[in-house]
This record gives sequence, structure tokens and C-alpha cells, in this order.
Amino acid sequence: DDRLALLDRLIEAQKATQTIERDDAVGRYAFGDRWRGEASDAEVLSAIHGWNRRNVQAGDDAECRRLVVALDDAARAALPAKADAAERAAASAGRLFDAVTEPVQLNLDTAFGVDAVADVPLNAAADRLDAWRKVSDGLTEYLNYNTQRQAAVDAGLGALMQQLDEGQLSASTAGDAFDMARYEAVLRKAFDDRPALATFDGHTHEQTLANFRALDKERMALARREVAAAHHAGLPSGGTLGQVGVLKREFQKKRRHLPLRRLLREAGTAVQAIKPVFMMSPMSVAQYLEPGLGETGLSFDLLLMDEASQVRPVDALGAVARSKQLVVVGDDKQLPPTRFFTSSVSADETGEDDPADLNTSDLESILGLCTAQNMPGTMLQWHYRSKHPSLIAVSNREFYDNKLFVIPSPARNPDDLGVRFHRITEGYFDRGGSATHRIEAQAIAAAVIEFARESPHRSLGVGAFSVGQRDAILDEIEVLRRDHPDVDGFFAEDVEEPFFVKNLENIQGDERDVIFISVGYGPDKEGKVTMNFGPLSAEGGERRLNVLITRAKRRLEVFSSLVAGDIDTARVSRRGPRAFKTFLGFAEKGCFAGDSEAAKTESNLAQATTFEAHLIDALAQRGLAAEARVGEAGLYVDVAVVDPTDESRYALAILTDGPGYAASRSARERDRSREGVLNMMGWKTLRLWSLDWFNRPKEQLDRVVAAVEAATRGDEAEHDEALASQKEAKPEIERAEPQAPVAAVLAPYCEAAFKKKARKDIDDLDTSALIDLVARIVEVEEPVHGDEVTRRAADIYKTERLTSKLRRILEDALTDAANAGRLEEGGGFFTLPGAVTTRLTTPRSRADVASAGLRRPDRLPPAEMRLALEQVVASSIGVSADDAVAEAARRLGYSSVRKPLRAVIERELRVLLEFGVVVESGGALGMAG
Repeated sequence: DDRLALLDRLIEAQKATQTIERDDAVGRYAFGDRWRGEASDAEVLSAIHGWNRRNVQAGDDAECRRLVVALDDAARAALPAKADAAERAAASAGRLFDAVTEPVQLNLDTAFGVDAVADVPLNAAADRLDAWRKVSDGLTEYLNYNTQRQAAVDAGLGALMQQLDEGQLSASTAGDAFDMARYEAVLRKAFDDRPALATFDGHTHEQTLANFRALDKERMALARREVAAAHHAGLPSGGTLGQVGVLKREFQKKRRHLPLRRLLREAGTAVQAIKPVFMMSPMSVAQYLEPGLGETGLSFDLLLMDEASQVRPVDALGAVARSKQLVVVGDDKQLPPTRFFTSSVSADETGEDDPADLNTSDLESILGLCTAQNMPGTMLQWHYRSKHPSLIAVSNREFYDNKLFVIPSPARNPDDLGVRFHRITEGYFDRGGSATHRIEAQAIAAAVIEFARESPHRSLGVGAFSVGQRDAILDEIEVLRRDHPDVDGFFAEDVEEPFFVKNLENIQGDERDVIFISVGYGPDKEGKVTMNFGPLSAEGGERRLNVLITRAKRRLEVFSSLVAGDIDTARVSRRGPRAFKTFLGFAEKGCFAGDSEAAKTESNLAQATTFEAHLIDALAQRGLAAEARVGEAGLYVDVAVVDPTDESRYALAILTDGPGYAASRSARERDRSREGVLNMMGWKTLRLWSLDWFNRPKEQLDRVVAAVEAATRGDEAEHDEALASQKEAKPEIERAEPQAPVAAVLAPYCEAAFKKKARKDIDDLDTSALIDLVARIVEVEEPVHGDEVTRRAADIYKTERLTSKLRRILEDALTDAANAGRLEEGGGFFTLPGAVTTRLTTPRSRADVASAGLRRPDRLPPAEMRLALEQVVASSIGVSADDAVAEAARRLGYSSVRKPLRAVIERELRVLLEFGVVVESGGALGMAG
């Protein structure tokens, strides 16, 4: 620094005077051999000084001085010029480097650790440019990287990018690190938004679900009891009057009972009250019920018509006309009503037919009529009959658009469940002759006898495509039965599901454990196959096929010389043969064309959730095979574990809280019904919660393995307990034993009687005491006539004679009590305030009263007479007016009905009719509504 200061002063002096008046030693120290005193070249010295100054500013002065000292005089002399040249070259290189890097927006700080191009070391720049030249394609990748990097930074991933830049993360682990950070953030937000998730415990939740299931079952059982109790409360109990009387007289008869139609005409309303549900065929409705809803005909709140596709509109309309609401249940993909003995009417007598008119004769069934009228409908999607999905698979795909919910089976490759195909290679279809396949009929007959021997506990039915083939099978079975009398018991008809052989036209409605199907049609004697398959080839043949192939509950066995490849769809126009080809192909191969078990398993695994896929991998590490989404349609087992001791079945169904759980429409379906139907099919189930797996995977995996081991060793205790919890508890409804009819117990009239005020007579009572007296009497006897109140007051005070003065005092007391709001008065009768009609729940018998005035007809409260009449009409359905009046009088305590009594009771009956409380139809009384 001292030298530089001297140098600065020296140069300033030289510039001012063009001479240097300094000591030669200083000049030689600063400029070496360029210093010649006053003879020195000022420009040379100035150049050296400027170069040194720039080096000082750049911080390189010490290095430069060492360089200068190391040079000889000649090199030192040329140094300023070379430095200037180098500086110019560096400036040019900087401009060129900037021209290269500016278009690609090179981040100098990232690339070289500097802020400006001028600060980039030339050797580093040269090396970098040379590297870029050698791998020019990498520039594009680098640009893409920068773009993606900036997008990541803009997306809030700056910290991750920085760790990559600084080498804290490698490219190979960056993706996993990002996923972990993202999942942690998602989980943290889920827990923040739903605190219940953070504290979820599967064991505690299972206890909650167990309580829900128990309460749900109890609620359903209670609903049954409520219905039974409501029905019991509405049973008629009215002596021998009206329609109830008709029934009771019929009950006592030993012979000569009324014809059923007449009985329902005369006592139908009472029958409905006792048995509100009538189960009748449409023909029975017409036979036993009077038409119309009026005086003689019965009406129903709801008509539920099952198998509606089998009921013609003309047969159903009679029942519909007798009902207020209609629900029809049927399947338009099954057979329509039989058309035997019917003719089609398409035009009126003039021969004209308006296409806009809806003619019921043009519609197959009441189901079709309801559909044509755009009645609201819904599809019943649950399919319970089939114990194996293959039994309904063809129908579900061909006819129901895979909308049926089919319960999966715990059997993977069962011997006694599903569809089996038996190819008949001998014999031929006798086309042009008997139109049967005799060898096929013999094969089926032999299979029937074998079934009777080996599986007598199962039910069996045989369905044939034609009447001729049906008869051939029956003949062959009859022949074999003669040789095997030991199986005769199997063919008994007095069992719940007897053996049958039917053709496809009349098999609808039947179901058996096992169904044998005889196709019959096939190659003829010359090996030719015609595309005529009888009723199957007719219009609606696919519906016949649908009926036939859905009759089996456990197993369907197809016997046929015909295979799917024999049916040429180019030669058929109806849908029936096309669907038949699909069915035959499925029966032969066990799957649809183009499908395979391997492809299905792979597809199901692809649809599994991450949790389920992880679970399957974890089970595989424990040596257990598992499959995802086991099932055909609608209802799937999320993960099914194959039985390690028997690969033909599944040991355990694992239900997770995945998409299927979330898609359930109700808690009952989600947490009760789903497991219930799986248990019903024989599955052993285990619920696995994803949060439990996330928090404690090893514990949950051990739990699954333990459940599989318990299932495979036959430890059914836990499963049986779960299964029992799913079964519907039958309500225990206590039913009273039939008893002989007894007369209604009459409630006695209670007359007021209490102690009078001590040492007081009525004359001595003040107004307040008199009001208290009459109010207490009314409180006991309401509703009560005013004259009876005065008489009761006199009796309480033991007044021998009710004088006119005393009567006036008591009448004034009643008036004062009414004016004071203590009593209410209407038509001479008194009640406590607020009694709009009467607080009585039953009429009171005056048979044993002490006061004779209480039996006077004009002293009977109108409200009490109306109550008696209402009870009589309600309990004695269809009672006549005369009988109702007589019974009401009896309930009021009268053994006979004289004219004055009849007049007042009839007056109140007219009031009830006027106000619509009671209605009259055909001379019989009934309650409105």
C-alpha cells in the first residue's frame, strides 16, 4: 500500500510537470528497468500503473505483482500490451458467451456461481461450451428440466428442488420422497378436517357396528310386533251383532254353511278386519268377491300382484278395480301368459282400429299394461336363488345388462355347484320322425337314477326343449325305475320340492337344487343341423331360454349333442338362437367367449385399491394366495383368500372400507346386509379397516392369517357367532287361545258421595262453598244433567225434601260456577272446563244406580250416547241401525228399549251420520275411513 501511495504521487507529479522529481530508487522500485528518471516514457509508466490499478480493483494485484517479478525485462516490457489484448479478447469472449447463453436464459448463479457473464471464468466457460458442443442433444433435455423445475418451484416444491440441486436427494429417490411428503400432507389434512379419523380404532368401531346390528334387528322385530299389535287392537269384539254376529253363527254351525261368495258379501268387512290380507288368484277374486266397491263389494288398500308377466290384463282388472293402490312385480324377460283357448281381437265390429287407442287385448300381461301406462317402476336387483354366479351369468349378461347383484360363491372350482356340460356323441336327432334324441333321453334318465341314489337329500328337475323330448325322458326313466325299485322314494310327490320333467313352456315358477337340461335338437342322421330349435326359434324364444336356464339353485347340467359351433348366427334372425349359442358356449367352456380366468384375475387386480393390492402382496409373503374383487356383478368380495388346504374353495372373505363400502346407500346395507348375504352363501368374513392397516400393518396381517387358520382347521365358533348375528330373529308374538264369545263388561255409573261440611246445612253455605259443592259433584259424574247435580247435593247433605227454594239455591250455584269458569254447561248438562265432548272412554251402565233420575232418557248425556253408538258400530262391523240402538242402550244399562229411550239414541245416531263419523251402506252401519 505504501508503494502504491508513492506510485500515485509519482504519476500525479509526472503528469503535472512531465518530469519526475523523485528519488531514482523509488522509480526503479515501482517500474523496474522502465524507470529512467526524467528520461522515462510517461505513457509506458502510465500503462503499467493503469494495469496495476485494475488488478487492485479486481483483487488480483498480489498475483500480478508476483507475475511481473517472475518475468524478465523483455516479457515485463510486453506485459501491458498483452494485458490489453487479453482484456479485449476477454471482453469479446464475454459478449459471445452472453450471445450464446441469453437465448436459453442460462442461470449463471446455478451454472457458475456468479451473477454476470463478465465474472464467468474463461476456462470454466470454455469447458462448459466444449461439453455442450459434444452433447448438443442434452441442451434440449436441460431446457425441459429447467421448465419442469420452475413449474415444480411454482407449485410449491422449491424445497425439494433445492435438495436435488444441492445433492441431498438423488434423482432415483426424489419421486419416493415427493410421494411420501404428499401422502403425509394429504393424511395430515384429512385428520385435521375429520378429527374422528385421527382417533379411529377398528376394535371400538366394530363394537359400535355390533350394537347397530343388534338394534337394527330388534327394530325390525319390533316393527312386526307393532303390526301385530295394531291388528289385534282393530279386531272386532262386538257380541253377536252385525257381520261379526254372522261369522260367529257360522263358526257354531256343523253343516249348511253359507257359500263363500255369500259369506264374503254378508260379512266381508268383518273378515277383512280379522284377516286383512287376502291371498287370491285373479280367478278366485272374480269367483268369490262381489264386484264393485259399494254396498256388497270389498275394497283393498293395496293390491300386490306377483308374477305379473304371467297375468293377462283381462284377468287382473277385476282385482285392480277393487284396490286403491297397485304394485305389480314381474319380469318381462320371462314367459308371457299362456295363449291357449284365447283369440286376439284387434278391431271393433266395424273392422276399424285406432292405433292411438290402448287395447288391453294387444298387451301380453298386466305388467306390460302398467309399463305402457308409464307407471313408475324400479328393478329388484338382488338375486338370491343361485348358489353359484355361473348359474345366472348368461341371463345377467344377455337379458339384464349385468344389473343383477349376484352373490359370489366361496367355491372356486366346485364339483357340486355351477354349470356342467355333457356332450352326447352317440345317436342323433330324429328330424322328420319322432323329433327326439333317444340316446340323450337315455343319458338323462341314467343321470336321474344316479342322482336319486347319490343325492337323495337334494331336489331335482328336468327341463326339455320340446314336449316330445320330455315324453321320451319320462319313458326312459320309467324303464329304469322298474330295474331300480330302491330309489322309488326319491320320486314321491308328497314332498316340498318333488322331482319333475317339464318342457320349457311350463317350467316357469319351478326351482330345484339341480336342474338337468335336455336340448334334444342336434345333428340328424346325416350329420346336418337345421337352425330350427322349436319354441326357442319363435318370437320371444329368448324369454323361454331365460326361464329354463335360471331354474337351478345349486347346479345346472346340460345334456346336448349340439355345441355352440354348430349354430350359425348368419342363418337365424331371432334373438333366441343367438342367446342359445352364447349359453352353450358358456356351458362348454365355463366362461364367455374371449374371457379367461387369468385375464379376469389380472383385470380384477388392476381394479383393486392400493390397500387391497398391498394386502394381497403381504399375504403372498406369508404363503397365502389371495384374489381381488371376487364375484360376477354388483356384489364383490374385496379380497378372497384361497384355502391353503383346498384350492377349490376360498377360506376367507376380507371386506375393506374401499369404494364398494363407500358406495353403499345405507348403513344397513353397508354394515349388515352385505356380510349377511355372504354368510348366507357360506362365506367366512372378516372386516379389515384401512386405518388399522395403515397404523398397525403387522398386527392386522397377523389377524388375517389367524382368521384363515381358524377357517381351514374347522374352528367355526367365531364364524357361527357372526352368522347368528346376521339371521333375522323371529318375533315372539303371544297369541291368545280361542275363547267363547262373552258379553262386553259394562262400566258402572259412579254417583258422587262424600262428607258434607261439619255442622252445616245447604242453607248455611256461602256462595263459594256452594260452588265448590256442585263442582265436586260434576267432577265425579261428568257429563251430568243439572237436575242430577242438585239431587246429589241434597242427598249429600241428607236433605229429606228438595224444596223449590233449595233447588233455586243449587241452580244458582251451578250458574255461578259456570260464570266463574269452574264448570261448562251445554243443553242442561255440565262438565269440567275443557271437555269439548266427554272425557269418558266407555259408556256407563245405569242398571244399579240409586238415583232414579239417572235412568230417565232425557237425563242421558248426548256425548255418552254417541260414544256408546260409536263403540257398537266399530266393534260390530256392518250392524243395522236398530241393532246398534239396542246394543247402545244395553251398554248404558237398559235391558229393554222403550220408545222415549229409542228416540233419544236415534237422535244421536243421526248426528253421527250427519257429521260423517258413522256411514251407512246397504242398511249396515260402519265407521268412516
